[in-house]
Amino acid sequence: MSCSGSLTSDLKHCVRHMAEGVRHQLRSRSRSHWLVVGVLLFGGMFAGHELGQSDLWIDLRYSLYQSFLQGISFREPYPKRVVLVLIDDQDFWNGKFEHRTPLKRDVLAELLLKIDAANPEVIALDVDLRSHAGPGGQPGDSHYEGETQKLLAAVNSVSKRRTVVLTKSIRYADATHREYVAEPSVYDNYPFEGAGVKPGYVTLPDDIRRVTLDLKMQGGAHLDSFASAIARAVDARSLEEMQEREEDALPYGTFIAPEKFVQYPAREVLGANPDLPADVEKLRKMLGFKIVIVGGAWHQYGFKRGPMRDGHASPVGRIHGAFIHANYAEALLDSRTYRPMREGVAVGIEFVFSAVLALVFSLHIRLALKFAAALFLGTFLVGVSYVSWQNLGLFFDFFVPVVLLLGHAVIDKMRGD
Repeated sequence: MSCSGSLTSDLKHCVRHMAEGVRHQLRSRSRSHWLVVGVLLFGGMFAGHELGQSDLWIDLRYSLYQSFLQGISFREPYPKRVVLVLIDDQDFWNGKFEHRTPLKRDVLAELLLKIDAANPEVIALDVDLRSHAGPGGQPGDSHYEGETQKLLAAVNSVSKRRTVVLTKSIRYADATHREYVAEPSVYDNYPFEGAGVKPGYVTLPDDIRRVTLDLKMQGGAHLDSFASAIARAVDARSLEEMQEREEDALPYGTFIAPEKFVQYPAREVLGANPDLPADVEKLRKMLGFKIVIVGGAWHQYGFKRGPMRDGHASPVGRIHGAFIHANYAEALLDSRTYRPMREGVAVGIEFVFSAVLALVFSLHIRLALKFAAALFLGTFLVGVSYVSWQNLGLFFDFFVPVVLLLGHAVIDKMRGD
């Protein structure tokens, strides 16, 4: 496969000679060889896809996704608008919430009113507000009716001054999994006096990197996600423009680690006295003109015991759901969402790269050159993957068929083929 001669040799003849040599070597391979290559190629792609769907592999993908962006991105994201007030272990297990589920709604009402005194831009309550009453029943359990009314009255009062986002749970309408319906909420029949109360669904996508947007429900109505309801209250126009761009699929977003968010324990806010100017000034410095998300951050079995309540794997590790919604809201408002590549395009790129390597591995060349070719194409794929990870959100499972094909080449070399 060499081409000797002077510098004035006919380049076309040289290329033709090399191409003929390659064709001859590839034709010399037996049918059984190409059968094995085909099985490894398509089997490897299938195995890579299946690995990509597993939770274990998804966790690794998240970690690689975040590490790659941090290592290459020229724009490291940071929280600009969102502040979190968290009901942590101390608040839930040892504080006013008295480790009760559902959360004590009279305490939530008190917390909401004190946050309102700080003059935030939006308040979003990431707490479970589902109603478990049957058809025709009263909203919520009758045991909690008094405190539920206190919370709804507080929401009604605060919503006259600013937007209050409340959680809405959704489910599939039927077994076809094509349409959604909303679950009953304790606030469904409450006569709110203004337009400041906005529901947002809190169901998260299978791939946490995908930023949730509004969702078409059964009957044709649209329901905002918790994050898009927040973003719409702050900057509706930019959200609508982004929705038009991403109408075919949920966009991908970059993630901010929890420790980078400004966050306060609920007890710190509950301990403030709105009648004292000094306390009000302190609250305003903490929360004024911000988007305030109230959410849970305790553990399930006791004070710092057991798994996170509402914990989810993410590109920045396992985090509470409130931080995921905070990341989504920040990504939407900071234009840090990216159009997803169509899966067919990604599969096509993976197939082309794998097929090229399969042909290279089938040539009668030194094993070191085959490794070099794999390294070269793998390095080139990193560049392609940078675009897909940062701007298109996809990984390629290229390494699975490559490892299989490379193993086949090593075996062939050992057999002397």
